[in-house]
Amino acid sequence: MNAPTRAAACIDWGGGQVVGFALPADEGVLHERVTLCLDGVPVTSAVASQSVFALGDAWGGLPVPAREQSAFALRIPQGRLLPAHLAASLTLQLRDSQGQVLLEETLAGPAAVLALTEGAPVDLLYEVRFRAVVGGMLQGEVVDRLGLGRRPALRLSVNDGPAQTVPWLAESTEDGVHRFAIPLPVEQLTHGANRLCLTGLEGQPLACYPIQLGAGSEGESMHRLKVLEAELQFLKQLLLTRPDDTAPARLDLLKTEVVGLCSDMMGLQRVQLEREFQARLAALSGDPQA
Repeated sequence: MNAPTRAAACIDWGGGQVVGFALPADEGVLHERVTLCLDGVPVTSAVASQSVFALGDAWGGLPVPAREQSAFALRIPQGRLLPAHLAASLTLQLRDSQGQVLLEETLAGPAAVLALTEGAPVDLLYEVRFRAVVGGMLQGEVVDRLGLGRRPALRLSVNDGPAQTVPWLAESTEDGVHRFAIPLPVEQLTHGANRLCLTGLEGQPLACYPIQLGAGSEGESMHRLKVLEAELQFLKQLLLTRPDDTAPARLDLLKTEVVGLCSDMMGLQRVQLEREFQARLAALSGDPQA
């Protein structure tokens, strides 16, 4: 009969962590300690005292240990990364307190390192594209910027509600694109402005989608447009209103050029704001071609 495995570990790419279990070789020790190393340099450690059942799907195909409270989960601390760790490739090792290697993997490039790093800016790893609202479902996709080839571990929240797992659709045939369909939680929405946010595991902001219930109040874009128009009217009034002592011709010419330049700039701003309005209306109406 084979002896039970004392330790085992693997990389959970979906959760961006190294998981496993370790039992102490000395029966007098209650829990084992494991250490994560990058190219031989220790970067973090943990006591293997978690429940193996608390890790859920991250456990993968690892065997079940003889003791439940012997699991661990490790991520690379952002503050321990060195410039050399973002090189072409490096070796990740997991060792127990006796120095025995439990796991050794080659991380190919900075993308793999950042995927396992706690607190890494998720906007460097992924880009969110909201498509449309169809049948009460907000549809969109997350683009894998660095080509990690794995479904990202992202959370979503509505307003200040609790974070939940993003409901992914089936894997796409297009490389690096992961599609989602989020049912709009009507019970969590309030009258007026709402927001649905996608974040990383540590709450790093990635993207937000505005949701308006009821009559919309004057938004920031409309306020910006009115301010620009008011400034333009002021400059026109300044040009047309001449003081009693007639200004020199060169000053009049300068004022005319300033007003013309400001008018052009504000015209461009107005076009941009109108495009923003059209994009928001298209997203809310569910028309992806608009």
